[in-house]
Amino acid sequence: MKAPVIAADVLVVGGGAAGLGAACAAAEAGAHVVLLERHGFLGGLAAAAAVGTVCGLYLRDESAPRFAAHGFAHHFAERLAGGRTPVPAGQGLWVLPYEVPALVTLADALVAEAKIDVVLRATLTRVSREGELLLHGRAVVAGGEVSLKAAAMVDTTGDAALARFAGLACEDVRSSQTPSVVVSLDRPVPALADPGARLALLRALARAAAAGELPAACGSASLVPGDFARGDPVRLKIPLTVDPGPAWSFPGKAERAARGVHRALAGFLAARPVLGDARVAHEPVEVGLRATFRAEGLYTMTGADVRGAVKHADGIARCAWPAERWSTGPSPRVELGPTGDFHEVPLRALQPRGVTNLLVAGRAVSADADGLASVRVIGTCLDTGYAAGLAAACVARGEAAERAVEPLRARLAGEERRGAVPDDVDV
Repeated sequence: MKAPVIAADVLVVGGGAAGLGAACAAAEAGAHVVLLERHGFLGGLAAAAAVGTVCGLYLRDESAPRFAAHGFAHHFAERLAGGRTPVPAGQGLWVLPYEVPALVTLADALVAEAKIDVVLRATLTRVSREGELLLHGRAVVAGGEVSLKAAAMVDTTGDAALARFAGLACEDVRSSQTPSVVVSLDRPVPALADPGARLALLRALARAAAAGELPAACGSASLVPGDFARGDPVRLKIPLTVDPGPAWSFPGKAERAARGVHRALAGFLAARPVLGDARVAHEPVEVGLRATFRAEGLYTMTGADVRGAVKHADGIARCAWPAERWSTGPSPRVELGPTGDFHEVPLRALQPRGVTNLLVAGRAVSADADGLASVRVIGTCLDTGYAAGLAAACVARGEAAERAVEPLRARLAGEERRGAVPDDVDV
């Protein structure tokens, strides 16, 4: 039986932060967009792993949070915040706390407003390529298999799945960052507004881990930043040590390790009133994988870009987050950029080598371990996704992807020119 065909100008694979940005940008530019997502909801790991904060939105500043750019991420954050304000995360960094239902609701609203065709519970299975062009894709959806046709495609899968199916050069970066599980409590704990209470909680977990009452990973627990006096959710972040092994087995090993930690903590807090009546809430849908695979692009971002606040002529996203590499300890290794400054992600980092009608965004951009440790955060993924989507809309019209650079840079600088690519841009 012949598979039904889903056709689009721009196909976006992956409905996380980057995928939302890509789909919205391409739709704003007039493209017919189809967005594929393997879950039954949008939001990616920001929703499935209950990350809890949007990082990368604000300049590093000890005194007050200031947006680094006026792009899609800024717009998304203002709608997500709902009157909430950012909270300090140390070293002059600021993050925006959120609750998962609010994020998923916003994602649904954005794709509805942009009239994007969303296909949920869809898993990409293959891609055909002829020379420098991706031609067709296949995906398993509810009811069977479908054929996918698009003039341009955007890989926002988080692990460069589309690029790898196309046989493009990609790098395995799983060993560069440890995964984490986020354990949420079922109610606010205003007492944790006191630094002494936060320290006492983490010390209690560390003692229990040392005594064998909790998994060893719990000794490296940290608290996700929040305004606990205001009633922000309490979330514990636990880094996991997982042997990468074969790529096909890695997610399963990480998921099982995460569930073991989650259930052990649930039992521990139920038996000991270290947080009053607060108990562990339901498990997140997925473990938080920070790094898996990335595409090799026309430009590879590095830690030097981050530390030096490097700007590019084709810079299409601003990132103010440091190179934050998590291992097995309670704190990451952080390499900060200059105070009050940002580095730029160039369009070339979104353009995989060997193909002309594919863009990548989010965690799959072309970067080394330190570069990826900066640009992988939600805030930057939103803007790299938006840039990839606008560039893909250009490609779908038969134009160069570089035609998107000028309007993207104008928007980041606060000159509101959303979506449309001007006719007078000389590429």
